[in-house]
Amino acid sequence: MSDQEQENFLIDFVTVGLSHKTAGLDLREKITVEKENLTTALDAMDEYIEQSVLISTCNRLEVYSYSEEELAASKVLDFISGYFEVDKEVLQEHLYTMTGRGSVNHLFNVVGGMDSMIVGEHQILGQVRDYYGIASDRGNVSGPLMRLFHRAFRTGRKIRRETNISKYGRSVSKTAATIATDKLDGLQDSSVMVIGTGDAGRLVTRALSYAGTNNIIVANRTRERADELADSLGGTSIPYDMINESLSSVDVIISSTGSPGYVITETSARDAIMKRNGKPIVMIDIAVPRDIDPSLSEFSGVHLYSMDDLAEHAGLNDPLFETEILRSNLMIDTETDLFMSWWNSLDTAELVSDLYRRAGQVRSQELGKTLKYIINSDSFDINEVNIDELVDRLDAFSQAIINKLFHSPISYIKSEHDPLRQDMIRKWFDLNKE
Repeated sequence: MSDQEQENFLIDFVTVGLSHKTAGLDLREKITVEKENLTTALDAMDEYIEQSVLISTCNRLEVYSYSEEELAASKVLDFISGYFEVDKEVLQEHLYTMTGRGSVNHLFNVVGGMDSMIVGEHQILGQVRDYYGIASDRGNVSGPLMRLFHRAFRTGRKIRRETNISKYGRSVSKTAATIATDKLDGLQDSSVMVIGTGDAGRLVTRALSYAGTNNIIVANRTRERADELADSLGGTSIPYDMINESLSSVDVIISSTGSPGYVITETSARDAIMKRNGKPIVMIDIAVPRDIDPSLSEFSGVHLYSMDDLAEHAGLNDPLFETEILRSNLMIDTETDLFMSWWNSLDTAELVSDLYRRAGQVRSQELGKTLKYIINSDSFDINEVNIDELVDRLDAFSQAIINKLFHSPISYIKSEHDPLRQDMIRKWFDLNKE
């Protein structure tokens, strides 16, 4: 591709990704990036697209960039396919691309919780901020992207400050606790095991405590972290290798580790499940990739829920909540319009300034040449000015300005036979076809 062709691409905000709206859990769990692995992923992505932010949560993987929109989609597709070893044809069925205002509005919706599986959940703001921070510290964020994300974070905070979306809405942790409570008719007499002590594990443990459970068991690869979380809520901890053994005695399991494979497999859990003799056990897997083998749902008494099941149980039909969603959507649209208006005016101001600066450069250069020629001319005498010669030089001077200013635009017009752009140029310069 020539330099001229590259210069003609439109630079804009571009979003490429997939989410729970376009891809099932089977695909999403194959292309997730934990925060601790983000730098490695960004290193790999540098070969495809620069100045970008990669967001990876349970429900989405998205790449935001300020780049050549005609190339961004194919480059991100190449990156995802190569990095996660997923067939391109499979990905193309689930990827979406948004540019310009659509990209801006989408990010505002994501950060505001409006695009989440559980609408209104508040964790997404912190998750996006964390991933942005890592990309920014690494030098992956340019001026335009920085301004976009800062405005998005401000919009997310504004939604939570000026609406009651958090009050009436749900979160993954609250929904998980609600499912367990409803399935067992209360948790006061139930034993609950939480696997994982990350942000999700801590939030769900707190939600279970609020729901009334008095017996919380915490398991984590690092025993000290399990002890800390259990002690904070008056619970107990167990060694990580005792998880499967404990399945025979607990009533609820909620798992949220960052393990790349199953923590509870059919093989390892079979004996403990069989000992229950059909006694109900609620398993809620809020990890992506999944922690619990889906085949366990076939066992008698096992009620297994994955991330994709949570939305059905979020209880978001409250009219008051619907009102808050409407308020939030209107706020996002307004903030999008304000950002785009500001951004477009900034682009226009810079363009006008650049045009005047370029014209001034040409004028100064040609005026200098003309004055130098006249003053250094043997025939020049301030008292005996040759009017004809002066007119000729000024005519040449003005013609040189025209030639220099229009050289690049005319070259472009000749190389691009585009009637629409030709009509646009005619309007700019008030040209009459007749």
